[in-house]
Amino acid sequence: MSMALSAYRLASRLAFPLIKNRLMRSGGVGFDERLGVYSRDKTDKILGGRTMWIHAVSVGEVQAAGPFVSGAAEAGWRGGIVLSTVTGTGAATAEALLGRYIAFRMYAPWDVPHIVRASCDALNPSIYITVETEVWPNILMEMRRRGAPTVLLNARVSDRTRRRAGFFKAAAREAYGLFDRILARGDEDARRLISLGVDSEKIHVTGDCKVDAIIRRMEAASEKIPDLRRKLRIDAGGGLSCMVAGSTHEGEDEVVTAAFSEFRRGSSGRAMLILAPRHPERSGRVAEMAGEAGRVSMYSELTPGSGGDPPEIVVVDTIGALYEMYGVADIVFVGGSLVPRGGQNILEPASWGVPVLHGPNMDDFAAPTAEFDKLGAAYEVRDAGEIAEMWRKAASGGMKSAALAGRDYLLSRSGAAKRSWELVLPLVGHSSI
Repeated sequence: MSMALSAYRLASRLAFPLIKNRLMRSGGVGFDERLGVYSRDKTDKILGGRTMWIHAVSVGEVQAAGPFVSGAAEAGWRGGIVLSTVTGTGAATAEALLGRYIAFRMYAPWDVPHIVRASCDALNPSIYITVETEVWPNILMEMRRRGAPTVLLNARVSDRTRRRAGFFKAAAREAYGLFDRILARGDEDARRLISLGVDSEKIHVTGDCKVDAIIRRMEAASEKIPDLRRKLRIDAGGGLSCMVAGSTHEGEDEVVTAAFSEFRRGSSGRAMLILAPRHPERSGRVAEMAGEAGRVSMYSELTPGSGGDPPEIVVVDTIGALYEMYGVADIVFVGGSLVPRGGQNILEPASWGVPVLHGPNMDDFAAPTAEFDKLGAAYEVRDAGEIAEMWRKAASGGMKSAALAGRDYLLSRSGAAKRSWELVLPLVGHSSI
């Protein structure tokens, strides 16, 4: 074991008591599972079988894993599939999207040697697959000790991540080197991995599994759009233009609300702003702030067929509603991009053929953002005035053809999940399906 990995292993042991005490005081959800202890009703589902352990930290990673998980199950994988998450929203998404494909979902164990051993003893995983940016050395080392292969699926390396990892290049190289296969979203992700010293022979560019996930979701969600339009009363009276601000962070809600006010001042038509905070627990504060700009309704309180004028500002206070919201929008603003949070998934609104606005901070989705910008399907904005100006252009219909070209481009990029499964299959052996 290298010096860097030995140091990490020691540090994780030393930090564990502090982390454990903090979580105990907070009454953390899934405490036993984070210690590698699972209920009998879960472990009985995989007893004696071959287990594929897939780790997806939160909502985005679960969505990326979805087409791969369903594809493996549909291809005839004869073992149980166990999916671990870290966040509660990730857990809820996993249950909703993948419940029928997996043996069970659990909270991921802390990456501490004795906890990882206990978890692997209970699960007996024959392969470990982690999604996008989740690299946990103790788990990877334990899997290697047991002779089980490891895969990084939909590997994503932003420029910000590459710069940070560059300070610890040797440690990053060794951690990524523990994987048997790294399946990268795109050429740029592969180049960044190689720049960290990762063996290029382990890296395969398979495309973005989120594209497959989004296409599936769009097909399913399309049927719900008429009901959603009725619930929001978007068609009441006609002439209404709707902007959805998705996954906004603190500091962005005020900007898009100001853009809403400016749009109304410069337009004779009616307008609706749908504000979806990245963290729904902020919805009350967001609604209070937005109330100064117009009549606010909480999405959970709207009922279909209630009649009356449509709400002016809708604050989304539920989980899982945002994607369908994009389907009723005339234009979308992608959050996490006016503030330095790396941006949010630009592929989701683009799949609806809707023009997309984003701020300058889209590091986590740099490659697709550049492609959509080039096609004229997405545009960078920096303040409320620019957002309002682009909204007016969208309301007049002048941006629709380029946005549809963006959707067609997205559809042409599907198939990553199938390519990924074909590269994983040799690691688990043909007898496993």
